[in-house]
Amino acid sequence: EMLKLWEPATPWLYQMQVRLSDKKGNVLDGRKQQFGMRQFVISETSVPKGRFYLNGKEVRLRGTNTMGFLQKSVMAHDWERLTDDLLLAKLTNINFIRTTQRIVPKEVYEYADRVGMMMQADLPLFAYINQKQYTEILKQASGIERVLRNHPSVILMSYLNESMAEKQAHAISRYAYERLFDALDV
Repeated sequence: EMLKLWEPATPWLYQMQVRLSDKKGNVLDGRKQQFGMRQFVISETSVPKGRFYLNGKEVRLRGTNTMGFLQKSVMAHDWERLTDDLLLAKLTNINFIRTTQRIVPKEVYEYADRVGMMMQADLPLFAYINQKQYTEILKQASGIERVLRNHPSVILMSYLNESMAEKQAHAISRYAYERLFDALDV
């Protein structure tokens, strides 16, 4: 059977289940994880450059910023409200939500996966990066990637919000920024 791709209109999800058993068949540990399959590309060859493609089809992102209402629903364990907020956004032709300058609780991404809402996650970095932050950023980014990688809803990740590095005496060099972004892209 053909693999079904995740898209906003048909958010297909799969579930992997793993159990660790001893020789007698007693389950020692287990885990299940949902995930989806999709391809998201920002074209470097389109005219104009930078067009978005989801599963080979051009897509226009119509979005909004969120400053906390989705995570507030998670904190209150109000799953109906979280679902309603995401579906209301879809009803108003929003297909993309950016969670500004933070990674939100995993439940937000899980529900976005289920309802077909595309998301942008931001590393919690603002203005500039100094040398002392450099290795910590790499460490945290790899942890964040482990949290987000199975969520097909997360189509974009931004690394730094509103760069003001040229105005900061202790900011890393442009070359160091480029090397950092290359490392984060891997």
